[in-house]
Amino acid sequence: MKLGIVRKTLPLLCGGLIALNAHAGTLDPELEAAIAAMAPGDIVDVIVRCADPLDPASVDPEDLVPALRNKAAACETSLSNVRENTAVEPPVTLWIINGIAAKVPVASLKGLVHRAGVDVVYLNETVALPPEPVLTGKPGNPPLTYWNLSEIRATDLWGSGYYGTDVVVATMDTGVDALHADIGPNWRGGGNSWFDPNGEHATPFDADGHGTEVMGLIVGGNAGGFDIGVAPDAKWVAVKIFNDAGSSDLAKIHQGFQWLLDPNGDASTNDAPDIVNGSWVLQGSENECVGEFADDIAALRAVDIAVVFAAGNSGSGSDTSMEPAND
Repeated sequence: MKLGIVRKTLPLLCGGLIALNAHAGTLDPELEAAIAAMAPGDIVDVIVRCADPLDPASVDPEDLVPALRNKAAACETSLSNVRENTAVEPPVTLWIINGIAAKVPVASLKGLVHRAGVDVVYLNETVALPPEPVLTGKPGNPPLTYWNLSEIRATDLWGSGYYGTDVVVATMDTGVDALHADIGPNWRGGGNSWFDPNGEHATPFDADGHGTEVMGLIVGGNAGGFDIGVAPDAKWVAVKIFNDAGSSDLAKIHQGFQWLLDPNGDASTNDAPDIVNGSWVLQGSENECVGEFADDIAALRAVDIAVVFAAGNSGSGSDTSMEPAND
């Protein structure tokens, strides 16, 4: 199952790391269009990317998080007026992409884009869950093992003793219901195993159900008398990128990615997941290369985190894969 995210045209390019302008900073055309009818004092939610982002492949994996943080610190210094005087609330550091997210008055954008080191300023797009699908039919009695597990030969791996033991899997989704009997016992637990950038829930929760379904397909057990998960002995952690109302934005998703690189905020400890799953897409991105999350994905890959994204439910024709899966 895959979620769709509403998205507009973004200013970034694909092909490895995002290609950024190394010269004077620019306002993204979509941002310029959005503020054309706004008053100088109106507040706009933006992401500021600084020039010369770090190539994750250029440093040793164990040094990547400190290197990204140090690079972003230089960017923050150049944006000190945003942090201290301009933003209507404390900006959010997005060290994984060498930038910040901030809500600022329209009147400050011209000065902001000309700050030293700024590459591009663009809208922090709102992203939303699609409408819930209309389900038809009645559920029957489930088999002891669902057909999908046999179809991908997960049962063959079980026969060889592979159940996901000692593997930690993360999802970026609507959350996880930790009270689910098939899923809750596999939560790694602790302060480094759950992140809600929306600030709504301190412990695992899912108001929608999609994230719980996805996690069940990955690590679900058989408490109900039948197998539902591919790796029932794996542990899980999760990022709740969508709030309870089904809304998120680009900055919160970037926050989720950087949390996955360093869940406890201590780069000297290795508590990152082994695998990250994203069962969502940027809606309307069929056969496009948007690249908003290219830097995030490159950083995770650089430290040997396997990144898995749903290719989309828009197939099966050609040119129907979607972002971020087609990165």
